Amino acid sequence: MNKLKGIAVLLSVSMLVFFAGCGEKTKKVSKESSVNVTVSEVKLQTIEETATYTGELKAGESTSVSAKVSGNVEAIYCEVGDYVNEGDVLLQIDDTDYRTQYNQANAAYQAALSQSKTVVSSAQIEYNNAKTNLENQKVLYESGAISKLAYDAAVTRYDNAKINLDAAVEQSGVGSAKAMLDAAQNSLNYTTIKAPISGYISNKNANVGQMAAPGVEIFSIKKTEKINAQINVTESIISKVTVGAKAKIKVDSVDEEIEGNVTVANPTKNAQTGMYYISISIDNADGILKDGMFADITLTLSDSADTLVVPSDSVIEDEDGKKYVYITDGETAEKIEVTVGIVTEEYTEIIKGVSEGDKVIVTGKEYLSEENNNIKIVK
Repeated sequence: MNKLKGIAVLLSVSMLVFFAGCGEKTKKVSKESSVNVTVSEVKLQTIEETATYTGELKAGESTSVSAKVSGNVEAIYCEVGDYVNEGDVLLQIDDTDYRTQYNQANAAYQAALSQSKTVVSSAQIEYNNAKTNLENQKVLYESGAISKLAYDAAVTRYDNAKINLDAAVEQSGVGSAKAMLDAAQNSLNYTTIKAPISGYISNKNANVGQMAAPGVEIFSIKKTEKINAQINVTESIISKVTVGAKAKIKVDSVDEEIEGNVTVANPTKNAQTGMYYISISIDNADGILKDGMFADITLTLSDSADTLVVPSDSVIEDEDGKKYVYITDGETAEKIEVTVGIVTEEYTEIIKGVSEGDKVIVTGKEYLSEENNNIKIVK
């Protein structure tokens, strides 16, 4: 009897252990069926679509300076790196021959003037009289004191007197002498080469004693109060870029990020590269940017203010290209189809599908399904 009682006790203990074990196992399975997730709240904020390219910085304005007359370089007044103002004298060409030519042309002009006095005198007098008469007749005609016929006669007299005066001046040789004098004056002026714009001398190709030749560059001047950032973009980008659009410029040697604006968005593709040219203008009054630097240029392609956004990591795309997010509903997750707008690396704009304040699942979503949607929020 005692032996049977002992066996009964042993069986009772074994069954307790078995059911206790089953209970622990059931509890463990329940924990594993809840997916640990992190969530983020849907919020309103401004979002920008951007694209970043590397481009070269160029002076906002540059010009090549060359001689218009030939001659020996007599003096140079600037060096590479010097800042010059518009109108400053850069170089002087020996003007001896040009001054002689000017003096000769001036003498010929004065002689022609003297010789023309007799020839032109009578024609000049008639012209002066006809001009005075026309002015008087015009007043009378406008007041109705004379006929249209009488006024037309005064106009004809004036026109004929002008033709006769011009012919007399031309025959006297004054006109051709004046043209020769003007040409000589220009040549003399061209021996002094001045800066056409303000800026830095970036190149110099002359020394004292050398021959300056017309059309051959002597100086290059670059104006850097404004800098242009130049990039080439693909056709998918050029369609989103407009003149006036914002851009951000970052140069390794400059701590702060600098803003600029698109001034050129060339709609014509480069046949060799297949790319489209864009230029961004940047204020550089402090001279911190230098011609020839390379920079990372970030274009703002589009933006939305006060729009619903979620972390981009929370958005799922299926094989059909549809977009979804999981939102939390207590301890379960609900899969919601969404319509997206601007997408950045960090955030995605949600046009339709969620509301402000909804909590979307960011991590752990890949383990969820319609059948397995129990969750545990860990963050």
